Amino acid sequence: VVLLLATGLAMLLAVGFGAAPLGWHVMFALGVAMALVFAYVYVGLYPKLRADCAASAWPAAAQTLNRIRQMVALNLALGLAVVLAAVSAR
Repeated sequence: VVLLLATGLAMLLAVGFGAAPLGWHVMFALGVAMALVFAYVYVGLYPKLRADCAASAWPAAAQTLNRIRQMVALNLALGLAVVLAAVSAR
């Protein structure tokens, strides 16, 4: 995730933010959004899911797992938007 953001930023810096196509800016912004969603799932929701499962709190675990599913679906939609932005940048 860090490597993806670093290469996107390096690409923008190499050309210059003002000279970069709009699609590059959109791709970078969506990449940052996807990284934040991933961080939320990994740091916030996943430990809660593990704790709920360890405590056999299945209804709470189900709610957390459903929230993770929603965040994964959001990241999938953002990923598709990144592909559209990449195609438009050509």
